Amino acid sequence: LAGVALESFSTWVSVPLLSRLAGEPPDLSDFQPLVGNLGLVLALLLPLWLGSALEELVYRGYLMSRCADLVGRGPAAWAFALVFVSALFGWGHGGQGLTGMVQEGLAGAALGALYLASGRTLGIPIVAHAASNTFAFALIYLDRYPGV
Repeated sequence: LAGVALESFSTWVSVPLLSRLAGEPPDLSDFQPLVGNLGLVLALLLPLWLGSALEELVYRGYLMSRCADLVGRGPAAWAFALVFVSALFGWGHGGQGLTGMVQEGLAGAALGALYLASGRTLGIPIVAHAASNTFAFALIYLDRYPGV
């Protein structure tokens, strides 16, 4: 549910708002081949899920812990880690342009907050990230994803 809520908020609230503010939508042209192509969507699901898990392991599991270690592992250290690693996560999506980077930074913050709220259990953000991306792929396949 968290993943579907995250993608719904992104698709219909934050991306339209950020697109207006920045004057351009995220560059999602790489996903155009998925529109109406069920075979390609299905073929990419496993890599999508593995990629989601890998991003969570790296960004939330490893980088957030290392950043918190640098500042003392208290509540302020975890808050710093959340903000810093979310910015890195957004920057890592630079191929989507400024709007996409900001949006993905916000998504990273939401996933990081899930990680912290679950007692730093990686399974929660991994499943939410995979569900969010799967929902996005379904919307793209149905040609209901803005900007693709």
